[in-house]
Amino acid sequence: MISRISAALALATLAVPLVAVAGVTRHAVRGNMQPVTEGGAERGRFRLLVGERSNGAAFERIEAATRSLDSTTEYHLFLVKTGGTDAADFGALRVGPRGFGGFRFDTRFASLPSNVTTISDYGGGTIEIRAGDTAVLTGAVPEFIDIGDGSGSGAAAFGHDREALRPVDESFAGRGVILARRQDLPRGVREEMTVKCARMSSGATYTVVAIATDTTETELGTFTTSNPLGIGGFRLRTAHGDTIPGGSVLDLAGLSVEVRDSGGVAVLAGTFPTFE
Repeated sequence: MISRISAALALATLAVPLVAVAGVTRHAVRGNMQPVTEGGAERGRFRLLVGERSNGAAFERIEAATRSLDSTTEYHLFLVKTGGTDAADFGALRVGPRGFGGFRFDTRFASLPSNVTTISDYGGGTIEIRAGDTAVLTGAVPEFIDIGDGSGSGAAAFGHDREALRPVDESFAGRGVILARRQDLPRGVREEMTVKCARMSSGATYTVVAIATDTTETELGTFTTSNPLGIGGFRLRTAHGDTIPGGSVLDLAGLSVEVRDSGGVAVLAGTFPTFE
């Protein structure tokens, strides 16, 4: 069932610039770390994240938490590529007096080690907490997945972007935005598509269509605007049982989009968001 967009929510969205720089993609893996010594009490968990915004800004992050470590010992976090080669030291782990440790590395605030291009190269390898040259905790790093790969154990990918819907005729006051989101999670895939418009003709019904290069059209949804502000839209969420027209937001990516009035005339036009 299509969820209608409230006037307040539509106005809040349209209050910000309708530009594509809002887009972001993220690829993450996570897992647990076990003691190297049999019967050891040490435990840990970790998360590696690689992200990029549609304006070209990129960021990478490593987070880890441990327990039952020796608070008097200095530990460092290492990533090791498949086969045990190319180990990289990402810095010291903070350990409190009760043996709980925490680690956070972020390329927005620190540089990657000299022998590292990206942490995604360590997918399929291992993560280690070392005291000097001795590994105390170790864990398998899952392979990173791309958006559209589907669910993977310990791995996830996320994409979110928006595109403006602009007037076909400059004399038309309406404007809008179309948003798309996809999550490839270990528990399954979730997708979302939202269309929000404002300053449209009040009390009017509009149809939103996607148009392929061969002119094949896919109806995305319809909405009726409110009185007197001319606000309207709809939201589809697969997590709520909705179906994305055309099969997937990935299948719609890059297609032309039109918002048409009840007479079939296009009043707004744009492009369906694409995850890079």
